[in-house]
Amino acid sequence: MVDAEAWSSPSDEAMRKLLALTGMSVVLAAAASAAPITPFTIYGGYFRGNTFTNRAGAGVHLAGPELGIQQSLLSLPLVGQVDVGASALFSGSGFGGGDSGNLYRLYAQYKSPTAGPNSIYGIAGLSFNWAQGSSFDSQHGIATEFGIGFPIKAPLPGAPGIGLEARYRSGSKSAFRGIGLGVTVSF
Repeated sequence: MVDAEAWSSPSDEAMRKLLALTGMSVVLAAAASAAPITPFTIYGGYFRGNTFTNRAGAGVHLAGPELGIQQSLLSLPLVGQVDVGASALFSGSGFGGGDSGNLYRLYAQYKSPTAGPNSIYGIAGLSFNWAQGSSFDSQHGIATEFGIGFPIKAPLPGAPGIGLEARYRSGSKSAFRGIGLGVTVSF
């Protein structure tokens, strides 16, 4: 036989679990409703890669303007932001590079949450890179990156968000390693 009194009043432990679950749900729902909706971000900057050896035995490096686009997968104030994207570096002697070539990247990155509208955020990422040039064999491989960014408060409500970012990239090949400086514009 089932004790009717045991079923009529929940235990203290069950109530605590229910209250904790409800509280976590409310916090996550509030954070999600406060999250900025950023369908995509455009990245423009300059990258200077490490020196590596080309087919002629000369030391060269890839350097020049880098353009990219990224899509936000997750953006929560307490958790941070996760993006996926692609970028292309257009190198050549006209841009200070030691060789004509391009560096293409497919990447995923994490940006830490900021404490306020004008505070620094951290960046960590993982990418697949493919470098191709006229005087060196195509190179491909995995690379990581770490950096910092600084958001600039938009002067008008609803204006695109702007950020200044500095990154250090490290990878299995010298062509992928280097320093990048850039500007992001989030729409």
